[in-house]
Amino acid sequence: MEDRKLFRKRAMVIALLLALAGLGVYAYMRIGAPLMEMVSDTERLRAWVQEKGWWSRVIYGAFVALQVIVAPIPGGALEIAAGYAFGTLEGTLICLAGIFAASVLIFAVVRRFGRRVVRLFFSEEKIDSL
Repeated sequence: MEDRKLFRKRAMVIALLLALAGLGVYAYMRIGAPLMEMVSDTERLRAWVQEKGWWSRVIYGAFVALQVIVAPIPGGALEIAAGYAFGTLEGTLICLAGIFAASVLIFAVVRRFGRRVVRLFFSEEKIDSL
């Protein structure tokens, strides 16, 4: 009976991970790819910054955070484009803020659910030995 429960929980976690991977690919195709096109055109990017004003910094930081959370979205282009769009110092600070916010979110989620999920696949002794 206990093995059956464990099997179901494992299957749910695997299904969730597959769904998240699918969501990551979808997010890249819908958001990441068009975003990479925009940031590769410096004039278009600067026009977007001018159009959005102060909010462009918040939105750009959110894009950087999304890139950290959804790993298939390449980050290098975003970070380089931030320098073109906002200048070296401000672009760096916006990128660092987005990276920090995403890292805190990821840490909190893993802290909340991580060990419980890992226990489905590995014994407590194995976890502690690592």
